Amino acid sequence: MSGQNVQVDIDAFIAAHRPAWDRLDHLVKHRSSLTGAEVDELVDLYQRVATHLSIVRSSAHDPMLTGRLSALVARARSAVTGAHAPAWREFVRFFTVSFPVVAYRARWWWLATSLASIAVAWVFGAWVAGNPDVQAAIGTPDEITQLVEHDFADYYSENPAASFAGRVWTNNAWVSAQVIIYAVLLGLPIPYVLFQNAANVGVSGGLMASRDKLDIFFGLITPHGLLELTAVFLAAAVGMRLGWTVIDPGPRRRTEVLAEQGRAVMSVALGLVVVLFVSGLIEAFVTPSPLPTWARVGIGVLAEAAFLAYVIGFGRRAALAAETGDLERAPDVAPAA
Repeated sequence: MSGQNVQVDIDAFIAAHRPAWDRLDHLVKHRSSLTGAEVDELVDLYQRVATHLSIVRSSAHDPMLTGRLSALVARARSAVTGAHAPAWREFVRFFTVSFPVVAYRARWWWLATSLASIAVAWVFGAWVAGNPDVQAAIGTPDEITQLVEHDFADYYSENPAASFAGRVWTNNAWVSAQVIIYAVLLGLPIPYVLFQNAANVGVSGGLMASRDKLDIFFGLITPHGLLELTAVFLAAAVGMRLGWTVIDPGPRRRTEVLAEQGRAVMSVALGLVVVLFVSGLIEAFVTPSPLPTWARVGIGVLAEAAFLAYVIGFGRRAALAAETGDLERAPDVAPAA
């Protein structure tokens, strides 16, 4: 009945319908050798099990059963249709659902990672800027002067812009991929990688501040750094979240959740390739440009705001539709009668 939530006895429901689920699973596995009657049976069971999935989602509140039926319905739909969606639809779906929903679902990990990294950078920056002994341990006065007066700014303009953009993009994409790969070690190395990165940024900023060059530091690092660091923090966040899944998988089986989350994390790895490409273009063409500082910083702020708005807008909508970002799972829709 429309508008009413019907409570389902989950044990009785499973007992009543398990034979149909097992039969559908069998037919899907042997779809290449089905007879005409079995093909008709496959279509019929697909429709019935899709309806079962709809019932479980709306009233049973059993994540494990929902996940099992979702996967079964997705596989059965593929067998029934016999074809994949056009490539352009897969491309659009990736950038409107798969990538943003994983980023959105990891938002609290992402925020915590960002705040912790920024705090570490500020602590190191203040420590270096206010302690001559620390500065002396880093380099001689002449070496620090060379860094502050020349090397820091020259880094962004010493190579042709196109070549520099390609190098930056490749390096940053690899760093983000490494952070995600560390998830197989429960994410344990990721905080150390973030700490090193934050410390390096803080030391550079502290040295610039010690010579009253902090305006130059932020003027050069902000245009591309906002988007670049946001991407790195996101990669670290989803990597650590995946590692935590091994420790606390929730009510579902650990292997099932880990596999699903692992495929979802690959969405972020692929999506960040594009994000870091944009960051590399800004670093190569905007950061060293003759534009006034306010204009260069403004471009960086706009790029950052656009990315966050994209993730929040598309990611929240996909999350409300119960999307997970799993690359192997398309939306499950029961056929209309």
